[in-house]
Amino acid sequence: NKHKSGRYIWLETLIKPICDEQGKVISAVMASRDVTERRLAELALQESEERYRQVVQNSPNPMFSANREGILHTWNSACEFIFQCMEKEMLGKNWRTLLAKPEGVASLSEAAEAIFEEEIASAQLSVTYQNSRGDELYMICRLYPLKDTSGKGDFCVFANTDISEQFR
Repeated sequence: NKHKSGRYIWLETLIKPICDEQGKVISAVMASRDVTERRLAELALQESEERYRQVVQNSPNPMFSANREGILHTWNSACEFIFQCMEKEMLGKNWRTLLAKPEGVASLSEAAEAIFEEEIASAQLSVTYQNSRGDELYMICRLYPLKDTSGKGDFCVFANTDISEQFR
């Protein structure tokens, strides 16, 4: 809607019909309020969320996140490339299946648990993953919590740097 000042505003409008004794609508009462600030804040939040999504999705480094049980929640395009697995194949699976060696599972699991328990703020480990072809991938994995609005860490982010070339 256009305000008398000439600027456009968002309105929230409620209309209540007024009926006669037979139930026929004879008029209506209408009330509107300016919700421009709220709507602009919602749009700004959507834009911010989209920028964050693009930062993660377009990172050249493989990044994924998982919940406390290890179930994958995010899987970026670099993960798709290096692990040779599409996002739709991986979401809902456990990140532990990506590791090539049992000791890697144990050390990364311990670090993730310490982050969830807030014993540490972040961790950095050398890990050996494997891609869908079984090739070993050597990476530095940085773990940190992804917190909700109350400050509780619901997810753990695994931000990886491929160092496989150093081992070839």
